[in-house]
Amino acid sequence: MKGNQIGSTEDVWLEKRVWDGSWTRVALFFGYVGDYETCEDMSNLYVLKYPSAKYRCTIAN
Repeated sequence: MKGNQIGSTEDVWLEKRVWDGSWTRVALFFGYVGDYETCEDMSNLYVLKYPSAKYRCTIAN
């Protein structure tokens, strides 16, 4: 995704911590007015549904 930003804000990955402690990409947010904020909102919804899971948002580009 580096160098391929869509919209006026940075694109953002939603990542989930997996069994071995690494992070895996779950979703990419792009084209929203606030990609990072949208990702955090989605992360919070996932935590409500799956309270033992860990999620984070990282810049994609």
